[in-house]
Amino acid sequence: MTKTVELRNVTLDIPTLSVSSRSLRKSLMNLSSGGRLMRDEHQRVHVRALESVSLDLFEGDRLGIIGHNGSGKSSLLRTIGGIYAPAAGLVQVFGEISAVLDPATGVDPEASGRENVTLLARLRGRGPAEAQQVMEEVAEFTGLGDFFEMPVKTYSPGMLARLAFAVGTCWRPDILLMDEWIAVADERFKAQAMRRLSDYVFSARTVVLATHDAAIVRELCTKVLVLEQGRVASFGPAEEAAVANAA
Repeated sequence: MTKTVELRNVTLDIPTLSVSSRSLRKSLMNLSSGGRLMRDEHQRVHVRALESVSLDLFEGDRLGIIGHNGSGKSSLLRTIGGIYAPAAGLVQVFGEISAVLDPATGVDPEASGRENVTLLARLRGRGPAEAQQVMEEVAEFTGLGDFFEMPVKTYSPGMLARLAFAVGTCWRPDILLMDEWIAVADERFKAQAMRRLSDYVFSARTVVLATHDAAIVRELCTKVLVLEQGRVASFGPAEEAAVANAA
């Protein structure tokens, strides 16, 4: 099997630029199930979002990342995607990444859905001609109808999620990263999305998905990573995770 992602003892610290004593106390309360506030040798406050995370992924893997809010799911996706640089450890990615982490990223709210396909394609290194080639596929897959020609500022969160997902999965990267915003989509579109993601496996691709939806994990994922306060609580085949959760 060909390896696509390798993490070795990855630790991620996110600096807090300005923290008053009152906001620090509030942050400590909010982080009861999330990251941990730390101080460095210069007494600067930062959040320890990930600590000593190690894992290997291979072609055909569909990894579901689960955990409480603030457990480090989004931070891990952004670290794999190269958005965050770890404070320690090794991150190696072998292949092209497509990251669909926030449906609003790169979107012009004043432009139509059709126009935003070109903008979102550009973020993925695709030119106008390539965007035009997939335009009707996106229009059909999203089911936006007349809204496809309307400004994105008129879209609901679910409609925006459908547009971002459709563009993000038009071209088959080696690794697809997706955050849990897909939960805002309706049930019909979730079913469409899972079928589309499953197709990546037949093209020997890797999918990494953060989600709260147990049904998505059961139906889509081959491996499960459970995070607790930025640490790996468990990592392994989805079947074993299901047995452990049932125990």
